[in-house]
Amino acid sequence: MENSKSKSDMILDVAIRSEGLLQQLSAQLAQASHRSPANIASVASPGIAISPSTVSNFGRGEGPSDHISNAILSPFHASTTESILSWPHFGEFRSLIKESKFSVFQLENARKPLAHRPSPPQPYMTKSDIEKTIRSFERGINFWYPTMARSTTKKLQEHLLSGTLEESTRSCLALLVMALGCSSELVGLFTTDEAPDTHLVEKERQQRFLGSMYFECAFKKVSLAQAEFTADAVQCLFFTGDFLAELSALPQTGIAEIESLIPLPGQYSTQESQSDQEQSSLYFLACISMRRLLNRVHDLLYARNDGVGFDNNQFPSVVSELGHQLEEWKDLLPFHFQFSVDLDPTKSPEGAFLRQRYLTCKSVIYRPYLTWALSNGEEEVECPPIVFEGSRLCLEACWMHAQNLRNIHHTIMVDTWICSLS
Repeated sequence: MENSKSKSDMILDVAIRSEGLLQQLSAQLAQASHRSPANIASVASPGIAISPSTVSNFGRGEGPSDHISNAILSPFHASTTESILSWPHFGEFRSLIKESKFSVFQLENARKPLAHRPSPPQPYMTKSDIEKTIRSFERGINFWYPTMARSTTKKLQEHLLSGTLEESTRSCLALLVMALGCSSELVGLFTTDEAPDTHLVEKERQQRFLGSMYFECAFKKVSLAQAEFTADAVQCLFFTGDFLAELSALPQTGIAEIESLIPLPGQYSTQESQSDQEQSSLYFLACISMRRLLNRVHDLLYARNDGVGFDNNQFPSVVSELGHQLEEWKDLLPFHFQFSVDLDPTKSPEGAFLRQRYLTCKSVIYRPYLTWALSNGEEEVECPPIVFEGSRLCLEACWMHAQNLRNIHHTIMVDTWICSLS
């Protein structure tokens, strides 16, 4: 217990210290001179060929530019997919990019609407099946994102057993928990190495059917949550709104501006055992600190107005500091979540997911070097060692991330949509 607490404190201390250093670095960059580093002065800036404004900013309001303390993406975030498809090297794919007006929001908005279906009947489960499904929710979603107290899941279980799911936010939340529990059960079947037999195939079909019905029933009621300001309403919107962060044209909620001001809860109970509770808390803290690091990377390197990722006079020192921050994050992970930077199996599924996060962050940190190399690829200029090494680190991280795309429960359940854009 004491070791877990001390490790948690160490992670927090490093995160706070890192954010302080990066605040200073951000202030220094605003006053930085424009002297070129001697070892890279012979290479032209990639900004000549590649503009940092890679996506349309339609629908985005203006706001404070300092987001490096937050674990929520700035409203000026552009997905990696959108950014790379805007490179001139992909100019022949104008039909997809739509003459530089491509955005994920436009692609999603162009989809044909789902065919209207009559309201489905409320799924039926026995008491034991409901209990099992809620436990699956707790072991999956509520382990990765410990946001729902066990006292709440017990009340939702009683609500479901009452058999009366009226038009209320509480009913919507109960249905969402059941849908996510069924999905966790289904994904758990996919992550096994067993050869599928008749029983397993039938179980997959049943969980998929039940999960689909619970989701459909929940989404019929989710509009109720949008009209309320209650804990149940916030929980409903949290479970249904994660993918919205990647749709750049949607109006911003403004929550990013206050996220870093809200403290983590002092005491809470989201898991049945104390051991699982500690592991869940440490895992969530590791994910938060990585999310904050990724946001610092996006803000310092790729912010629309003042990101230095396209300025060859400034980004090398920033990349070096961010790379150091990333290695510190990795070295301070609790033992159960530690991993090696290779293709070997990890100690735990959570460690496998964090390794993917690490590789993603590394590729984004060193991407300015790759952009630089590509923008000068047709010129007869010898590639400086620092540019070559930075490009190698970026490509190696991308390659290793692709090689490690395995049946990771967290990735399949939560990040399939997000990872498809990264």
